[in-house]
Amino acid sequence: MIRPEEQWIDDVKAESTLKELGVQFKSGKLNLADVNWKKTLENFGRTGRALNQDRVEDYALGLLEGDKFPRPIAINTKDGIVIYAGVHRTKAAVAAELKAIGVYYADPQLEHQIRMLAGVTNRKEGLGTTREEATAQAAHICQEFGLLPKDVAKRYRVNPKTVEKKISVDNVRRKCAEAGFKGSLPETVYAALFKLTKNYTVLCKAAEHIQKYKVASTECPSFTKSILVGKTESEQLAVIDKDARRRSVATNGHAPRGRMPSLRRTTFLKLFRGLLRYATTLTFEQLQVEKESDEHKELRKEWRELRSRLNKILG
Repeated sequence: MIRPEEQWIDDVKAESTLKELGVQFKSGKLNLADVNWKKTLENFGRTGRALNQDRVEDYALGLLEGDKFPRPIAINTKDGIVIYAGVHRTKAAVAAELKAIGVYYADPQLEHQIRMLAGVTNRKEGLGTTREEATAQAAHICQEFGLLPKDVAKRYRVNPKTVEKKISVDNVRRKCAEAGFKGSLPETVYAALFKLTKNYTVLCKAAEHIQKYKVASTECPSFTKSILVGKTESEQLAVIDKDARRRSVATNGHAPRGRMPSLRRTTFLKLFRGLLRYATTLTFEQLQVEKESDEHKELRKEWRELRSRLNKILG
């Protein structure tokens, strides 16, 4: 009968990842009682996701039937043994009431190797890290450890340009917070605000303006560009104030006394006076409507409704 630790076979992908990261490793036996599950489940590569219990149960049944599985990757830390790859497989072994399993004992010497190990491995196998999650992890690693996006992106199998963009967005978000902005905006909006980061006053006011008036992400690049037309801080702030008045008018239908006329006012006067000018020279024959026809009756009905509405508006 096969011994439990012999059910665990070499994993070409895991060994490749360890070698890519420059991490020394060796095969060995792990007593499952030594695993620190709290630290295992909160490791950097898991992105806060819960275990898939169906997968754990399927793996456990396979183990009980004698199936062979790739070795998980473990690190012996001051907090005990932490599983960095193969968490579902290890949990399945517990569910199958095994006492020990075969693992790779990794020995990373640098902090970034530890942080990248779980993320890169989960990107390649297991439940898999999404592209968005992998990009966020890669950007975080670059910022925390000063590594080049092109090198880290390669490990996470994501586009280096996407990682660079994510880093830029994270920096703008951080600067907005430093400037006093309390809210949260979509990443596309933070990207549009990048060119305002030299002036925290303008940056904060622009961010607050976008949040308050729910400025569409597609409008933000042109909005930022219009702000930068101002050469001084006061001129740039004035651009934001002007846009605020315009949006307030569009929302409320009236402008504060002494300020720009409302959009509804200008639209009404334009339509009303335009109709008046046109009707002055228009004849019934030019309408090409048959008298007492259904169309003629409908037009007269709509005219009465319009006249009644205008009387209420104009008094």
